[in-house]
Amino acid sequence: LHCSLQSASFLTFGNVDKPVVALLSNLATAGRYAAAFRIVEAAVVPIRALVYSTYARFFQLGAAGAHESLKLAVRLLPVGISMALIGSFGIVLIAPVAPYVLGAGYADTGKIMDILAALPVLYAFYYLAADVLVSSSYTGLRTLLQCLMPLVNITLCAVLVPLNGAVGAAIASLLSYSTMAVAAWVLALIVAARTRRLAAP
Repeated sequence: LHCSLQSASFLTFGNVDKPVVALLSNLATAGRYAAAFRIVEAAVVPIRALVYSTYARFFQLGAAGAHESLKLAVRLLPVGISMALIGSFGIVLIAPVAPYVLGAGYADTGKIMDILAALPVLYAFYYLAADVLVSSSYTGLRTLLQCLMPLVNITLCAVLVPLNGAVGAAIASLLSYSTMAVAAWVLALIVAARTRRLAAP
């Protein structure tokens, strides 16, 4: 059940803003934002590959407590951030070219991509902390976090999109993912401290 909720909530979080942007603005604005977001998402693929390749190791260490899987997350953090920064740099490089490739109707896509360029880094932070929770029997915390974040994203879109259009949607997305990454690490540190105390002789 938790796995199903995790998948559903994360998919919702990643896609709920598109129809909200269309509702609060117009379809053209939603299309520009969605195009920029899809391009940026391609830079996250290496981060997902890193996470999937270390998933089993997280569970092996998590059996001894969240404090053990947290150690792995901290060790992997420099690798994940380095990979994410390469992706972010690539986004910044191709952002000026994107409107010419996509067409005249996507004139501000490059600006939106520049705002979203930090997303790969936020993904790296989030995924590693979230795997600490999942691998140490705190799956419910990750599920709860991912269920709450669409509400945060919709609220931010409601505030930012009417005045700023697709740029406002990009800022809302950046703030939402930042909140989720920080919250995941706070939760990971709290549960790791708890399991460390319980494991102490």
